[in-house]
Amino acid sequence: MAADPGTGGLFNNFQPWDVFKTVSRKSETIYETATNWFEVAAKTLKLLFFLFLFLCVLCSAVVSKASLLLMTNAIGNADLGNENRDRWVYLLIGVVCMPYMVSFFESLFRALFGNFQRPSFGNMAWILLIETIHSFGLCLLLFRVLPCLDTVRCLLLMNALCSVPAILRLFATKRSDDPRRKVTTAILDVLAVLMQLSAYVIALVSMKSECVKTNQDQDLDPGKPAPIASKEVGLRGTGLMTGSGSAWSNAYSLSDMSWEIPLALLLISINWWENFCDKDLRIGCLYLPVKNYKDTLHRVRTKAYILASLWKIGLTFGFAFLLVPNLSMAHVAFKDLMNTPAEFTRYNGSVLQPIIVTTGTPLDTTESPILPDMVPSHPRSAISPTENRFMRVDYQNCSIANITLNGLLNTTVCTTSYIYNWRQYITYLPLLLQVVSSGLCYYFARLACKLCMQRFSFAVPLSLATPVSVAAMITLCYLSPETTQLIPGFLSWSCTGESNDRQWFIWHLGLGFGLWWASQLWITRYIWTPKAPRLAFTERLFLLPQYCSALIEQSLLLNRRRNDRERILKEMAFSDDASLDSSSTDAMRKQREQIVPKIYVCATMWHETESEMVQLLKSLFRLDIDQSARRNAQDYFNVQDPDYYEFEANIFMDDAMDYNIHGVWMPNDFLVQLVNNVDEAASAIHESEVTLLPPVKIPTPYGGRLVWTLPGGNLLIAHIKDKHKIRHKKRWSQVMYMYYLLGYRLLGQQDQELQSQSTMERDDKWRNSGGHFVKGNLFKYIPERVLVQAENTYILALDGDVDFKPHAVQLLVDRMKKSKKVGAACGRIHPVGSGPMVWYQMFEYAVGHWLQKAAEHMLGCVLCSPGCFSLFRGSSLMDDNVMRTYATRSSEARHYLQYDQGEDRWLCTLMLQQGYRVEYCAASDAMTHAPEGFNEFFNQRRRWIPSTLANIMDLLQSYRTTVKINDNISYLYMFYQGLLMISTILGPATILLMMAGAFNAVMRISLWQSYVLSIGPAALYLVVCFMTKPQLQLSLAAILSAIYSLLMMAVIVGTVVQIAEDTIVSPNAIFLLLLIAIFVISAMFHPQEFLCLLGGALYFLCIPAGYVVLMVYGMCNLHVVSWGTREVASRVQKAQDEREVKIHDSQQGWMAWMHKQEEESACCAKFFGGLRRLCGSRNPDINTEILRQVMEKLDKVETGLRTVATSGTSSSFHQRRRSSSRSRHSKRSNIDDIEEEAEHGDASSTSSSTDEEEHLLEEERDELINPRWLEDMGLRNGEVQYLPMREIEFWQRCIAKYLHPLSKDKVHEAKVAADLKSMRNNVAFAFFMMNAFWIIIIFMMQSVKDKVSLYIPRPGGEPLPIEPLGLLFLVVFAFILLIQFCAMLRHRWGTLLHILASTDIRCCKKKYDHKKAIREAVEYARMLQRLRGIDEDLTDQDYEYMSSSEGRPPSNLYGGADDMMPGGGHGIPRAYDSDVPSHTNSEMPYPLMFQNQGFSESNPNLGPHDLPPEMMEEPRSGGGGGKRRGRRNRGTVVDKNNTLRRAFVRRYTKLLRQHSADVGGESSINQFLNDTAQRSRATQPPRRETAEDLVNRFNRFNR
Repeated sequence: MAADPGTGGLFNNFQPWDVFKTVSRKSETIYETATNWFEVAAKTLKLLFFLFLFLCVLCSAVVSKASLLLMTNAIGNADLGNENRDRWVYLLIGVVCMPYMVSFFESLFRALFGNFQRPSFGNMAWILLIETIHSFGLCLLLFRVLPCLDTVRCLLLMNALCSVPAILRLFATKRSDDPRRKVTTAILDVLAVLMQLSAYVIALVSMKSECVKTNQDQDLDPGKPAPIASKEVGLRGTGLMTGSGSAWSNAYSLSDMSWEIPLALLLISINWWENFCDKDLRIGCLYLPVKNYKDTLHRVRTKAYILASLWKIGLTFGFAFLLVPNLSMAHVAFKDLMNTPAEFTRYNGSVLQPIIVTTGTPLDTTESPILPDMVPSHPRSAISPTENRFMRVDYQNCSIANITLNGLLNTTVCTTSYIYNWRQYITYLPLLLQVVSSGLCYYFARLACKLCMQRFSFAVPLSLATPVSVAAMITLCYLSPETTQLIPGFLSWSCTGESNDRQWFIWHLGLGFGLWWASQLWITRYIWTPKAPRLAFTERLFLLPQYCSALIEQSLLLNRRRNDRERILKEMAFSDDASLDSSSTDAMRKQREQIVPKIYVCATMWHETESEMVQLLKSLFRLDIDQSARRNAQDYFNVQDPDYYEFEANIFMDDAMDYNIHGVWMPNDFLVQLVNNVDEAASAIHESEVTLLPPVKIPTPYGGRLVWTLPGGNLLIAHIKDKHKIRHKKRWSQVMYMYYLLGYRLLGQQDQELQSQSTMERDDKWRNSGGHFVKGNLFKYIPERVLVQAENTYILALDGDVDFKPHAVQLLVDRMKKSKKVGAACGRIHPVGSGPMVWYQMFEYAVGHWLQKAAEHMLGCVLCSPGCFSLFRGSSLMDDNVMRTYATRSSEARHYLQYDQGEDRWLCTLMLQQGYRVEYCAASDAMTHAPEGFNEFFNQRRRWIPSTLANIMDLLQSYRTTVKINDNISYLYMFYQGLLMISTILGPATILLMMAGAFNAVMRISLWQSYVLSIGPAALYLVVCFMTKPQLQLSLAAILSAIYSLLMMAVIVGTVVQIAEDTIVSPNAIFLLLLIAIFVISAMFHPQEFLCLLGGALYFLCIPAGYVVLMVYGMCNLHVVSWGTREVASRVQKAQDEREVKIHDSQQGWMAWMHKQEEESACCAKFFGGLRRLCGSRNPDINTEILRQVMEKLDKVETGLRTVATSGTSSSFHQRRRSSSRSRHSKRSNIDDIEEEAEHGDASSTSSSTDEEEHLLEEERDELINPRWLEDMGLRNGEVQYLPMREIEFWQRCIAKYLHPLSKDKVHEAKVAADLKSMRNNVAFAFFMMNAFWIIIIFMMQSVKDKVSLYIPRPGGEPLPIEPLGLLFLVVFAFILLIQFCAMLRHRWGTLLHILASTDIRCCKKKYDHKKAIREAVEYARMLQRLRGIDEDLTDQDYEYMSSSEGRPPSNLYGGADDMMPGGGHGIPRAYDSDVPSHTNSEMPYPLMFQNQGFSESNPNLGPHDLPPEMMEEPRSGGGGGKRRGRRNRGTVVDKNNTLRRAFVRRYTKLLRQHSADVGGESSINQFLNDTAQRSRATQPPRRETAEDLVNRFNRFNR
């Protein structure tokens, strides 16, 4: 069964008997449909959040209004005099100033820890002027207007604060281009202005106040009730408050609010002018650039409001003294508050005459008391007349007394209780409710806007706040009047009076809702059409950084940005070479849509196993499928996918070459294993037998490349690193791909353009670039389009064993798109494997990500983005002091520790010091193989621990410059990292002290014995680590870890016993319970990782091993800079090791052992040297050994000279070939060449002619043309291509400058080794001495704990003694844990908000959802491109139909079916079957070297006979030219030959044919595919078919 020749070898390997396959039961493929339980849960939770936020915003707004009016009505209550009024005025000032205080601290925090523009004098003066006007109007309303009106009229009057916004909206805003809509909105805006201005007229006519003095000469006597003011229409105090007077009538006559209400309303409304000015204003000859000035105010607002907030606080106090007559100072108003008891009782028969209630008829003594309220009483001797006005009287224990008082018999005498209202919490309840409810209303309203719930949870409740408040107040006043009095006679709402006042009240109610409330809804209609993105920042949602707690509803409505898109475009838009106007929205959107993120997947491999390689390759194939589906959806379904990306996979294989069994330098087994695993991974992901074409082989200056074309058309490139040509190890692989991808491929093509630009042009471009975040000077010299490309170029750094899904990468890209300050983002790493060591690491990784990573993300920046799975922004790596510094060669001992042992952490440190942010995305999951063996785990942590401490120390040392440069790092965050550093250093001593205390409690041994039992093994292991080899240290560490794990059981018992003895108040008990609670709650907030807690028991038992033994091993081996893991010796190295073992076996003995210890020991070298010399042994004479080696060299040189002198003609020709080859490649010295001649001279002279010809062919090899590794059959028989000369020069220069192999310099290596040991000794000594000091101090304090201990009271026992330092350390550690826990909660809350904001709920399915249509289109494309294996119909005529229309290239790109390249394996055999065709000539990823003119000029001896046969053919028509288009169209993409695209087109065509057959029409596939192009060529094109129309049409075809 054979496939069509044009199928690219699709399923040519199929045999009828070979149909069985192995399908993984794991979620290997991304084709599977996941269950929708999470989506259902998210939608349900979002629905509940809709209701929750709606109720919270509505209730908090109503409570805020009600509590405010309670306080203003108390100010107007004249019955209690000026002292009561002054106290309420100060409480109301606190309500007004609370938002200003919040704004001050927030702005100060952002200014201290951020980089914001400083306001100019003019900007600051304008801001202070506007805030002064607003403060005066607000104080006038609160202190003069609202206290003189009843509650309902106050609520209605608050809706008349939109006069200035209404006028500006009429004259200063842009209008629709639709004439009908333009006229309609203009008419309604005029009506809104008239409605708002009507409040001024109505207030002047019918809302006059009672605040008019009736007796100007009478001062209010503190001991007498206040006079009753005259009552006019609109009086407050009638009805329920009959008889109340005015608190204002004591100094001079006040106005009747004829000017106060209009002026207050006008001044308050000016504060929101900025939100209703969209265009520049021209008044006569005066031109006002309002738009640019608004942008300037937005940039300086953070620092400006530090002063503006304090300014408004001062103005509020000043205007209060100005507007409130005879306002006393605060200390005078509240002077008697604390001196007066909250409550006291006067008994019958007391000194003062009791209050007697008399009755006309005798009372039965069995009746209950008249006032049965029983209140706890306190005796009081007297009561002052001033206090009597603030007292509430309660009667208790009333009885009938047969006494005569005032001439009456049978008088009832009661015990009287006086309650001081100002000492009761209920008096301050309005203040507390107002502050809390206003803050909650602002927070929940802002949250509703961020979660895209603005219509239902923001607009609706705020619009209903006034009607609900008015309805509630009217209901209380007329159905239950007593409920309006919170404290009778002292604190209550004011209700409307009767008779004539009732008529005006109905008019006011109708006008208030019909005019003022309705016009407010029209003016703020923009709140019903939000355009802000999800989880937008607050400054993008609201104009001013502060809210008004007194007018919370109006401040939220008018402060909400009217034009979201304007602010977003100004922040996110960029201009290319041609400057764009900020109003050019369509041009900006089109420019942004053309930006396609480019992801370079860069994986570094170092001796990975087969299963680890397969996991990585599977991840790459998943990414290929996802990218292909998105590309097909864009090309065929006409959707603009916002998540579309392009990617290229690169694998950098270290140590990929080795000597084979014949002693030839060839690719090793790991590289061959990678090549064999490619097809296995592809078959597993596609769930069918997939065989890719053999990889294209490309010789390079650093080794070579293998290039595969994946089924989706993307490239997979394996870079073969020859350690003899380029520097190996992971850091240098990263430097290699950074300079290649970012330096050569991104910037390398811009050199001519950079040289042609003048300095003035570069400065102008940089000055006009406000939408970028770069710190260095590099980007000032490149075009802005290159900078934009660099900002949207991402490097996905991977390890060779990582496993991830495309969704995880997309989440990291979203982090990058959210802010350009983000230079790197990492995901959640899950260790995989089996065994106890993996269980231990699962819990360790979980706790580290739950607490530490989340805390770093929330408090500042993540310090380490692990290299196993992290995304880096290209522009951040290219910036100054990052990539160039990262390529620094280690020259000092500290460099080897910081640069090479923890390269990913050092790279992040460089980015943080340059000002970039590193973030953590918990939802981006990746799996990596963890060490399963004890030795491998210890060696891994031996690298990590010192490098972590070194990088944190480097960051702490540069804290001043880092805080100054980086907006996301503060001094507090640096202090937090310092605490972590201290706790890490003192961790071993703390663990040993904990064990000693447990031994003392359980075994009942002395304090000395418990310390020896705990510290003795660790101290012994410390000595052993300084004297023995690492292998022996690891063996002893394993034994010691097992012993400590057993002893930890005693610690568990001891801790329980100690808690039982010390009770729950013990600090140890509290800390242990806190630790357990934090871990359990953290796991509950990560439900998918809850099972990680199972490893917590093992982690607890291994605490001594991880915090003591491991730290000792790491510190004692600081000088060891080898990788330690995945170490595999080469064949040559193995042979040398075997010889060394034999020599070592022959030199066994005490003398040899002492000589070895003398050389290796750091602390006892002199001791062993003296002991060995004492026994009579001496060191071998080094000079004699050197002289012997020199003599041997001279003998070989002499022999070589004789051989050269006696050689013949053939030998001369042979020598010239060798010399030519040496001049190109070899770096050996003349002595080495002569030695080689001496060794092989006889053999060459006596060899046959055939052997000599083979030797000549061997010497004629050029490493850039025909290296020997091309003939390795393990790399498949693939095509050979060559690099262009430009790229060859790049690699040669880059290798020469940064990546050349390090030559072995014995002197330098000896110096570095000595420096490393010296550093090890110094650091280890300081580390262990600090722990020793800590242990000694705690031991001494425990010995004399009776004298220096702190005592904690215990219930039912003696106080518990605690040593102060131990308690201090415990408190600090608990404080760090609490900080991390709170940060985790905040991070989880942010994650929940992100899920809610991303979840869509559609109540009406007829409404088109653009995002959902894009997702469905991608899923359709993914379904159609799926490879189905045996189920595929290979004889489908649709495929032949499409192939003819596509102009598909033949499978052999360079000739006919019988053409083969000479040279053994440099071509593609026709018999080799593959499922993935290679590129056409026009799409060749790497142009042939022979087509490069520079290569031909540099190789003049290369004749036509030396060219490969395919280069002598004529070029195919249409193979190369054409202009490159900026927008991808269907024609160019269909020509891209890949398997998934062809499968997609075949099934897509089949669907169209079936549809044509069903409707009875003729098939016109070409017309359908080119429908859009034909419409564009029409003279007058019809309406463009949208994505919704195409999806609907495609759905009809599917039916």
